Amino acid sequence: MDSLWQDLIPIEIVSEILKYLPRNDRLSCYFVCRKWKEALDRKYLWERIVLHVDRDFLEPSTTLLTREYYRHIDSLEIGWQKPVTHNRWLPLKVQDLTKRAVRYLFSLIEHGVQVNSLKIFEWYDVYPFKKIIYHLGRFVKIQTKLDTLIFRNTNFPKNECFKILDACTLSKDTITRLEIRNNFYIFNTAFDTMEFVLYLKQFAFLQELKLDYFILSRPKVIDVVTENGKGQLKILEIYFDESDLHSIIIPERKWNKLKRLCPDLKVSISIRNICHYEQLEFIFLMEKMPLNSFSLIASPRYNQRFSRDFESTLRCLINNYHRTLEFIRLEIKNNRENLDDVLLALILKCPKLKKLFFDGLISDDMFLFHEIFRYKKSFKGLNVKTKPHRKKSLTNIIHLFSIDEYN
Repeated sequence: MDSLWQDLIPIEIVSEILKYLPRNDRLSCYFVCRKWKEALDRKYLWERIVLHVDRDFLEPSTTLLTREYYRHIDSLEIGWQKPVTHNRWLPLKVQDLTKRAVRYLFSLIEHGVQVNSLKIFEWYDVYPFKKIIYHLGRFVKIQTKLDTLIFRNTNFPKNECFKILDACTLSKDTITRLEIRNNFYIFNTAFDTMEFVLYLKQFAFLQELKLDYFILSRPKVIDVVTENGKGQLKILEIYFDESDLHSIIIPERKWNKLKRLCPDLKVSISIRNICHYEQLEFIFLMEKMPLNSFSLIASPRYNQRFSRDFESTLRCLINNYHRTLEFIRLEIKNNRENLDDVLLALILKCPKLKKLFFDGLISDDMFLFHEIFRYKKSFKGLNVKTKPHRKKSLTNIIHLFSIDEYN
């Protein structure tokens, strides 16, 4: 068996096959033969480690393989697979789970593992897991080359959140990408405090910043982003959801100052689960925003209390941001409006437009595409995919529009 693998199959092929196996199967392969053990020792197999607290720490392969290949780890992601579901076994195994997670983090600290990217996601807050947060903070403190820091749906209590942020400030000179997106603001007010603003102020070398609008609209946050980003902040992505409907509107003077101090800045807006014009109107009041990318993903539920009025939303988008828009993504499958004219207006009135993705309903006479093809010298690379729809007079069209593809 050993000679067959040694002679006939190159080690690169074996490594490529092992890439598709989960960690517990890789551990089994580790003990098969010398060839397979050597095939596992490849950086691309271990450079990105994703750990689910409620799953991966219950099996030995996580710790055993990390001890063997820790030198290859470049990106660490830790969180919950099912953060909202209250597992019945959790109260029985919470102590054992905590010990295993702490032992794993202690092993990383002991070996001095250095990562470029750290992501904490879908964190399910249970009191004993504060030990995990403590040792996670210890791990962050030893980092010397941390470049990317991501908090996504991290349900940390306020004090625990500050502990992690405090540990991250030791890497303030190396972190260039920061993302904070959260769905648990009802339970966590850490981002609505002056302490958070002071922590954010220490990240003075950010080139890419991704924040919920809830955070960006807090007092002093946009000012800190402006001062820190002087001449170096390139990307600002802002996420809107239902929690932002009553948020404060950022004044035009602050957007003007941001554009003046960060001339190369490109702002991206992503809106999810809110699509009614009455709810989105406040966004378009910030006309001085240097908007580069716009994404609207509508909720599948149709709320009869509000008119969706996508046409008004898209016309405001054209009127306010047509000079800067380059990318537009619209996923509005349940719309009942004919948007052919306004989609064509998007294409014709946005001179910098590179890509338009539309997933929704248009008229079945293909008027939109007929008009686009009339301008084929300027607009190229249109791909069309049609799907049948329940309504006879409508067709569900998905198309990708790209100018740069064929230039």
